[in-house]
Amino acid sequence: MRTDVEHLVRGAKSHLNLAGARLEKGVTLEEIVQSTRIAGHFLEAIETEDFGQLPGGVYNTSYIRQYARAIGYDEKALLDHYRSQIEPPKEAEAAAASTSPTTTSTGTASAASRFSWT
Repeated sequence: MRTDVEHLVRGAKSHLNLAGARLEKGVTLEEIVQSTRIAGHFLEAIETEDFGQLPGGVYNTSYIRQYARAIGYDEKALLDHYRSQIEPPKEAEAAAASTSPTTTSTGTASAASRFSWT
């Protein structure tokens, strides 16, 4: 029977295997909870890259930085990975912006945007 730690170490959900990096340093999640005062469920969310479970805003980047320091992981690399997971790719944003027809190629408002049906 596998334990939760074995599940995390084998990287079933994680691409970075953060739990493995933590275990190599000989640090437990409880030690990180005690040193950072970050709730254990947030630390587990970071390890499993389930960033949607974090509280949001600047807390996310702060928690990720503190976790990286605690396990001796490159803060910038982990933050870059986090941002790549939560931010839409720039190409998708550009495509979405180019498909919103508010003006025609001549710069005039399209028929759909000239009329308001309120």
